[in-house]
Amino acid sequence: LATQALLEQQYSLARAERLAAVGEVAAELAHEIRNPLAGIQMAFNNLRREIDDRRQCERMELIGSELKRLAVLLNDMLNQSKHAPELATDFDMKSLIRDLAGLTRYQLAESIQLDIDVPEHLPVHLPESGIRQVLLNLILNAADALEGGTGLIRISAHADHQGLRIDVTDNGPGFSQDMLDYGIRPFRTSHQRGTGLGLAMVQRFAKNIGGVIRLGNQQPHGACVTLLLPQECLAGEPL
Repeated sequence: LATQALLEQQYSLARAERLAAVGEVAAELAHEIRNPLAGIQMAFNNLRREIDDRRQCERMELIGSELKRLAVLLNDMLNQSKHAPELATDFDMKSLIRDLAGLTRYQLAESIQLDIDVPEHLPVHLPESGIRQVLLNLILNAADALEGGTGLIRISAHADHQGLRIDVTDNGPGFSQDMLDYGIRPFRTSHQRGTGLGLAMVQRFAKNIGGVIRLGNQQPHGACVTLLLPQECLAGEPL
């Protein structure tokens, strides 16, 4: 037992060192990418003013919103290295998820259906860029599990007296038993192209705002990721 405890402690220390190294590299990359990104944004804004076609303008708006989000993420990465996390703001969860669905339709295979089950008005108080990145990670993870085949991804969000519940489900093969038994571990993934950091980021986000993440499988098959966030994450009057 003592040997096992020592091995687990060594594993935890090694994992912490790897995470620290990843954090340092991420901060350096964020710093180096931010300057050319500013130039890209300026060139993009000039180009957008020259386009009159309505459909092209809609696509340009999507690109513009993603460039802005990338800038926010880079700044947030630098702020996190300075221990200054993103502040929570009030916004409508249905609008955010609808915008995200519009974006990801260009990233998912045409054979994958994306469904939304969210009340028409769901005001929340959350770090907006953070929760957006969380949901994007979960959607793309679900798409990876479907391996480009025909499938369904569903995003649901609802508020109750306990707080905010968000579920992202798919009808793929589901989580491995190892993942269900031992939970989320950085650098451990069942996806061939994955790094294992996506779910770890989701877990860290939930923990930082007082929430939890739960993994499960559906019958007859499929994975379910549930985020349970506290009442403080809801805007407006408590339920």
